[in-house]
Amino acid sequence: MSALRGVGIGLGVAQGPVVRMTEALPAPENTPSTAGADTERARVREAVAVVAQELTQRGEAAGGAAQEVLEAQAMIAEDPTLQDEVDSRIDAGATAEWAVHDAFAGFRATLEAVGGYLGERAADLEDIAQRVLARLRGVEAPGVPDPGHPFVLVARDLAPADTALLNLDQVLALVTTDGGPTSHTAILAREKGIVAVVGVGDGHALTTGETVIVDAAAGVITREPTDDERARAAERAAARRAAGRVATVAVNAFQFKEPVFVGDLLSFYAAIVKTGTTSVTVSVEVYAERQRLDAEVVKVTEATLTYVATDEARRSRPLPSL
Repeated sequence: MSALRGVGIGLGVAQGPVVRMTEALPAPENTPSTAGADTERARVREAVAVVAQELTQRGEAAGGAAQEVLEAQAMIAEDPTLQDEVDSRIDAGATAEWAVHDAFAGFRATLEAVGGYLGERAADLEDIAQRVLARLRGVEAPGVPDPGHPFVLVARDLAPADTALLNLDQVLALVTTDGGPTSHTAILAREKGIVAVVGVGDGHALTTGETVIVDAAAGVITREPTDDERARAAERAAARRAAGRVATVAVNAFQFKEPVFVGDLLSFYAAIVKTGTTSVTVSVEVYAERQRLDAEVVKVTEATLTYVATDEARRSRPLPSL
């Protein structure tokens, strides 16, 4: 077991396999335009308009603080000063791709030099630039992966456009290497109740497939957790939902489905699947990825555990309302 540290957002705890965010688009080459300045400017205007509209639509779908953040991003995308910077590079012979990349990079460097709250807005500029570049190139913008199972998302930072519409049935927790308590990732994680730890300097060491426990209250990511640590994390998740003490009253349907072999890569999932008047039911599943050419993934174990909220006298009590 080893641990990484950052700034926890909220008090939640979650566990599951890591999936890393898709890599950013590569920077364009600084080659002279062969299309002409008018054509390059028109390409940028169209791409920026589409990106701004998409950000606005995502904000409307998300609502709340996310809508405010995304509408602000849409305004940044169409900022006249930024557009002038892009135009000046195009007038000097640059392509639309290079002009967008270089102009946004200049603004981003300025914000990072200021630091603090403005420094944390640099990631927003990076996301806008990536979306505009993707539109210019006719490719999908980098976004949240969809591995087909619940996961802990690890990224350098997460764009508001992605955070706002996260599938909370799939994303168990967020871990970012950049950002701080006032970053948009942190702000939106708080609003959505997502377990998150940000500013994890060594987060680049986390690899897709490894199981971790994300403890927001402690600001700690536990790598290669033991069975006891995973069990305690599941109990803490139930206790947090119960807002107090809990007692284990049942271990239901504990089944071993497949053997585990030396060399298998194991992924553990735990999630609250049901709440009653006084009880919380947690589902635990374990998958093994066979270390061979076809990389077969099989479920090896599953169980459900039921906890009951208790008072100081160890009598059952009602769960608090959400």
